[in-house]
Amino acid sequence: MASSPSHSKKNGLWNSPWPPGCQRVPWLCTLFIMKKAVVVLPNWLGDFIMALPSLLGALEEERTLLLGPKPFYTLLEGRYPPECYLALTKRGRGKVFQGARLLLTRPVDRAALLPNSLLSALMCLLGGVPRTWGLPTDGRRFLLHRRVPLPPGPIHQAEIYHHILEKADLYRPWEGPIIHTSHQAKEKAQELWNKEGMEGEKVVVIHPFSSKEPRTWLPSRFHELVKRFIQRNLRVILLGSPRERKKAQAILEGLRGVVNLTALEWGLGEMAAILERASLFIGNDSGPGHLAAAVGTPTITIHGSTAPHLTGPRGERAHHIWKAFPCSPCRERFFKECQPAQENRPPCLEAITVEEVWEEAEKVLKGE
Repeated sequence: MASSPSHSKKNGLWNSPWPPGCQRVPWLCTLFIMKKAVVVLPNWLGDFIMALPSLLGALEEERTLLLGPKPFYTLLEGRYPPECYLALTKRGRGKVFQGARLLLTRPVDRAALLPNSLLSALMCLLGGVPRTWGLPTDGRRFLLHRRVPLPPGPIHQAEIYHHILEKADLYRPWEGPIIHTSHQAKEKAQELWNKEGMEGEKVVVIHPFSSKEPRTWLPSRFHELVKRFIQRNLRVILLGSPRERKKAQAILEGLRGVVNLTALEWGLGEMAAILERASLFIGNDSGPGHLAAAVGTPTITIHGSTAPHLTGPRGERAHHIWKAFPCSPCRERFFKECQPAQENRPPCLEAITVEEVWEEAEKVLKGE
């Protein structure tokens, strides 16, 4: 049975579940209880970070909840209490029912759906949310209370999220830092720097992986790039997860002095603290690139099928390498709508050379 509402200074309005019995008739209780709004978050790290600048202002009001993947909360930890975040640990249909159950424990009267999926709308319907805002995509238009039309013209994904939140009256201006790294995460990064003797040195973090193989720049070219940094006496960290360990070993074959972080599972907060201390980040168009740009680290992302002006990391120190083929950005139906290049990558990605990335890295490290 849910406990009675708590409005203490310690927990604020976030930790105000339904009074006893209200879970049975949530639509009736919304007439009498302090109402909350929920923002359903995207599933990908990069998209979550793109949405953050438009989200943080609303979170300050203590009447907005976030519903999303559990790991994302570590990037809010220390600034916002756990009560503001409804964490999802399941996927697919399991996530729908888990999310619906979580929504039924809070007096939520409206939701902004940042994902385009039918499942996110269905989750809010089953969770008893009476009003929902979102793009009318994926066959869900009849499940939405307010269908948000897509703004005209090609615009960045971050602006689309801003547009949805604004239509749902959940946008509030925000001028502070986007990512808050906790004290514990900073200590973990400091331990790594001390252990590897990197204090006072220029450190380049490289993330050579992606969720989709055809979006990944060639491992042989990352190998050559790492080799050049070592020859210039720069310290290199290879960032990744344990499932990418074998790929990392192939990239680092014959190279010494590289700090390989794929042996351990690093939390997003710890990853942010590591990126915050780096002199430069280089990687594919994926979540860690967005995270690096968000903490203010100079960033070079390599784009093939994606376009930096639509989905790339943002910020004054974010740099992009993109060939802008006529077919790019594409629908990523890899090798059905285009033929693979010589090394089994899309031509737009394989056209980017080591020399181009190296020249851009030299400019960034020199502060140009």
